[in-house]
Amino acid sequence: MEYQNDDVIPQRVAEATGYSWIDVSDFVLEGGSVELDGHVTAMLTRSAVLNKNWNSGMSQEEAEVYLTKYLGAENFILLEGVSGEDITDAHSDAIARFVDENRMVAVSKVDFFELKDLEILYRVQNVKGEPYELTELPLTKKNVKGLDYKGSYVNFYVGNKVVLVPIYSDANDQEAMDSIQKLYPSREVVWIGVSKLYENSGMIYCVTQQQPLY
Repeated sequence: MEYQNDDVIPQRVAEATGYSWIDVSDFVLEGGSVELDGHVTAMLTRSAVLNKNWNSGMSQEEAEVYLTKYLGAENFILLEGVSGEDITDAHSDAIARFVDENRMVAVSKVDFFELKDLEILYRVQNVKGEPYELTELPLTKKNVKGLDYKGSYVNFYVGNKVVLVPIYSDANDQEAMDSIQKLYPSREVVWIGVSKLYENSGMIYCVTQQQPLY
């Protein structure tokens, strides 16, 4: 198997750092498929979490039990996503991200591949029953070189002092960076060219979200 050693990584990291290791192997939850606002709200896509490829036969209610027990989530935003379009079946981190408990950022209405999900985001509420303020970001103006689709700027990584933003040598790079800077005025926005990374089915948040960065 191409990824046969992946399952041992959590155990090895736990042993190296002295942290406890919890086996939840009966619930498949890839890192980019769940987004938390830090205030008990979780955002996921049905296509990635309740897909027959990952958690076959599992209901939304059963998935929420796991998310409450292991991540402390109490409020849930479930987007539809898209099955079969990419290897992840539309992780939520490619569609929308929490900025904080009151704000979100999402792919723009012009570019949104599933408009019904954007409409859902404009209706959802945080744990206090308040709507989120939503900022829309464009996709790249042109398809990423070597691929037949456009690149997303939503898959950025937020550290304590920096925000790592993917760019593509595209006409929309600057607009995306400026918008993200306004969302995080106290952090330095650092751009990273990711065309090769994107070409190999990964993005900044995908490859860094398990590791704290400053």
